[in-house]
Amino acid sequence: MKTDTELLCAQASALSSAALLTSLIGRLVQNGVLSQDDEKAIYTNALDALDENGEDDPSGVFDLARELIEDQIPSSSETVTLTLVSASA
Repeated sequence: MKTDTELLCAQASALSSAALLTSLIGRLVQNGVLSQDDEKAIYTNALDALDENGEDDPSGVFDLARELIEDQIPSSSETVTLTLVSASA
C-alpha cells in the first residue's frame, strides 16, 4: 500500500498537470491559436480516450476523471475555469 507521502505526491502531480494543461488550452484559445470548437474537441477527445480505456475500472477513477473533464467543456460563450477536487475528498 502506498504511504501518505506517495499518495500526496501522486495527487499533487496529477493536479499540477491538469492545471497546466487547462491553462495552456485556455491561453491558446485566448491568443487565437485554437478556436472554441478546437477547445471543445480536445476535451471531447479526452472523454473518448477515457471511455476506451476505463470501461472495466471498478475503482471509479475513470468515472471521476470523466466528470472532471465534462466540467471543463465550455459552452459556446464561456472560457474554461479549472475545477479539481482532491481524491481524498
